[in-house]
Amino acid sequence: MLYDVPEVERILAERMAASAPPAPPQPDQALDRVLDESYGLVEVAGKLQYTSELLFNLDPALYRELGLELLNAPLNDGDSVE
Repeated sequence: MLYDVPEVERILAERMAASAPPAPPQPDQALDRVLDESYGLVEVAGKLQYTSELLFNLDPALYRELGLELLNAPLNDGDSVE
């Protein structure tokens, strides 16, 4: 027992977990698909890149916002998002 504190290991583990930074955002396959279908490939420095990958790495919040907006947008005739 450390300094007469019972369960010191559990308390330390809980406090360390609480002070840890949040996990970084992760790409979402549905958002990737809808962004790439809507905007296609982008040429950067002579190389083609997926729009979703560029957007996710530059601005994860905008990636999510725009992706969700596209997913929730009404479909035009003949369009399908699978």
